[in-house]
Amino acid sequence: MKKIHLFFCVFLSILKLTSAQAYQWDQAVYSILDLVMKQEYDSAYKICNLRITADSMDIDSRYLKLVTLQSQLADYESYSLDGLRCIAMAESLITFLDNAMSIRSSPEEKEKADFLKGNIYGVLGIVKAKRGSILSSIRDARLSYEHFKRLKQSPSFLPDVLYGLGLFDYYIGDNLKWIPGVGKRARSGLEMLYTASKSDSPFRYGAKNSLVWVLMERGEFREADSIASEVLEKYPGSTLFLQVKSRAAFGNRQYQHAIELAEQLISLSLKRKVINWCDVLSGYQLIASCHIKLGNKKKAQEIASEGLAYELSDDTLRIEWVQKHRNSLMSIK
Repeated sequence: MKKIHLFFCVFLSILKLTSAQAYQWDQAVYSILDLVMKQEYDSAYKICNLRITADSMDIDSRYLKLVTLQSQLADYESYSLDGLRCIAMAESLITFLDNAMSIRSSPEEKEKADFLKGNIYGVLGIVKAKRGSILSSIRDARLSYEHFKRLKQSPSFLPDVLYGLGLFDYYIGDNLKWIPGVGKRARSGLEMLYTASKSDSPFRYGAKNSLVWVLMERGEFREADSIASEVLEKYPGSTLFLQVKSRAAFGNRQYQHAIELAEQLISLSLKRKVINWCDVLSGYQLIASCHIKLGNKKKAQEIASEGLAYELSDDTLRIEWVQKHRNSLMSIK
């Protein structure tokens, strides 16, 4: 399902440790992550670049710049267009971290580097998988997990580290549940996702995003809707969580409500500085599907025609989910 890994590393921490027990957050980190949640990526890039210009060794801002790019790719599903740029930035950042750690060698700084590298390898795994490089993505996902696992006993990195561990364990357990004992990892992974999402950490929204799509896959639509609604109270313009609500309403057979939410999704997406055609077409596809469920196939055909009437650029047509939504609309005859 679309965007299930949206923000895999978006909100996992950028830390300045005062002790082994607590984070010390820089206010700029809050500001940048808030902009990412508001989907104001250009503004987030601007703050990162200003901070890097002022201090070329600013690891936090370099990492947040990668987070912003990966979040933007996940939002627009533009992996086919900008995925290679994201991969290059991530690999460069790993090299930067390794070089920095050859100078900074305190235990706290090494833990932080492990944590950031866990997130960066997670980004690489996601982007490569989206681009079809499955074997390489599995390798990076495993490296990500190993970095996180080393930090599981570190109180400085709980509960945020549980996000990466939980997501990995859930999908390993769910996909290999036919193997005796492995299915337990899915239950454990889901528990870790819940723990990370319910924490007081400002980075809990990444866990919330992944958790709602896991719940959607499991058919737990009411729970997914509840979590999405909570986030929308703080970020009412988030098309990411609005899409969850619209799909959850459809799953709960609340077709008229799903139509209303999908109309909001289309309206917000068309008003964005860079139109998110994935979300626009997703809205049309959902509305048409609702009308079919309501027994009004003629209206569904009208909606499908309306959604297919937009003139899209060649680059936009290369986006996988744009293709899928258009194919779905074209199948309504």
